[in-house]
Amino acid sequence: MTGDNKGEDAPLTYEATLELGRAEAEARLAAAGPQDLPLLLVSLPDMDEADWVEATCHAYLGHDDPWVANAAATALGHLARIHGRLDTEKAAAAIEAAKTRHPEMAGRMDDALGDIAFFMKT
Repeated sequence: MTGDNKGEDAPLTYEATLELGRAEAEARLAAAGPQDLPLLLVSLPDMDEADWVEATCHAYLGHDDPWVANAAATALGHLARIHGRLDTEKAAAAIEAAKTRHPEMAGRMDDALGDIAFFMKT
C-alpha cells in the first residue's frame, strides 16, 4: 500500500509485495526515495531474516516522511504475524515515538501496535 504523500486522505493504491533477498533489499533500500520505500518496507517481513528485517524497520521508523515511518510500523506488525517473534517492548516504544513525530499516522500506527499485541500475545 502506498500513498502519494499528500496526507491521510490521499488515495491509496494496493500493490503486491516484492520478493527480495537481503542483498537486493539492501541495494534497493539504499537507492530508494520516499515514494518507493513504503512498498519495499512492507515486503521485508516475507524474508527469512527476521532479525535484520526488525532492525531495518526500526531504522525507518525515524524517517522524516510519514508514509515511510508508517510502512516501517506496518512491517513490524507483519513481522510479528509471519515470524511470531519480535522485541515487543522495543517495537512499541519506537512506534509510539513515531506516532509523536507523525500524528497524522497515529491511527495507522495503532493498527500496527494492535497486530503486534495480537500476534505476539502481549
